[in-house]
Amino acid sequence: MTNGSGKKLQGLDALFNEISDEIDEEKLSALSPADQRLDDVAREILRLERDMTVPGSPSSESVRTERLMSFIESREF
Repeated sequence: MTNGSGKKLQGLDALFNEISDEIDEEKLSALSPADQRLDDVAREILRLERDMTVPGSPSSESVRTERLMSFIESREF
């Protein structure tokens, strides 16, 4: 592959990512405030789950469950 076609592919990837982000923003803005809040909490839970599965994090099931329960208890739905 030549350098020019590689740049075109990168440009297309960037364009597709931008379009995807815009679609996600439109979908989110169409949600009710309550659904937007639930979406925020779901994203936070997914971020917490990702943080708990990185190398070096406590891998004990009980530790992960406790952290998740603590997180949920601290949120208002």
